[in-house]
Order: sequence, then C-alpha cells, then structure tokens
Amino acid sequence: MQMKLNKQFFQMVEDLRNTTSEYSEELENLHEQYEEAVNDASDAITRSNETAEAFNDRMAEIREEVEKLTADLVQLKDNLRSAWKDRSEKWQESEKGIATNAWIDEIEYTLAQFESVELHDELEILDEPAADSWYGLNTDFDDLCNELEGISEQPEE
Repeated sequence: MQMKLNKQFFQMVEDLRNTTSEYSEELENLHEQYEEAVNDASDAITRSNETAEAFNDRMAEIREEVEKLTADLVQLKDNLRSAWKDRSEKWQESEKGIATNAWIDEIEYTLAQFESVELHDELEILDEPAADSWYGLNTDFDDLCNELEGISEQPEE
C-alpha cells in the first residue's frame, strides 16, 4: 500500500484554517473588550489609589494634630490639678474648691474618652490589574496550517 496524502487531507487543513480564522476574529474582539475593561479598571484603580493616598495623608496630619492637641490638653489638665492641689485644704473643701475639683474631674473624664477614640485606619492601595498578552489564535493556526500544507504528499524515497 502506497502511503500518500490525498485531497481530503488538504481539504481538512483548509477547513481547519477557516474555522480557526472565524474563531480568531471572535476571540480578538473579545480580547479587545477585555483590554478595554482592564484599562477602565486600571483607570478606576488609579483614581481610587489617588483618593486613598490623599485620605491617608490627611489622616496622618489629623492624627498628628490630635496627638499634639491631646498632649496639650492633658498638660493643661495636669496644671489645673496641680494648682488645685497647691491650694489650702480649707479652699479645696470650700464650694469653690469642690466645684473646681468636679470641673477638673469632668475634664479628665472627657480627655479619657477622647483618647480612646480610634481614628480610621489607612485606606488600602490597590494593585493594578494586568492584561494578558494576546498574539491571536489565527496567527498560530495559520502557521500550523502552513506547515501541514507544506508536507509532501508522500514520503520521500
């Protein structure tokens, strides 16, 4: 039996080329849509990250300012408490002394609550999406079909 490729083989190669060409166009369109979506997502992530960075920078400034103001208020409260203690026992037990002590206690209580307030954590910086490379299905199959078509009809002797 002689081994030889027939017209049917070459027709199948042509059918394969046509089929992959049709799929390739569809896949290229889908990949373009994918790239557009990735670009849109990338733009949205960039805007999100810019906003998060601005938020985080502002939160850092607020934290620093709150810490400074809290320290100043604690120092003021400590000075008031010290001044109250430096007064005579008679004055401390007077209506004015008792009212002043209650006022300082109120300041201490409020400061304790103020110090327990937790400021918002930093916002997360998101990763950029990565688009997959696309070289086209058709190119790969065209190359393979060309190779198949380049096969001789029969083994060389």
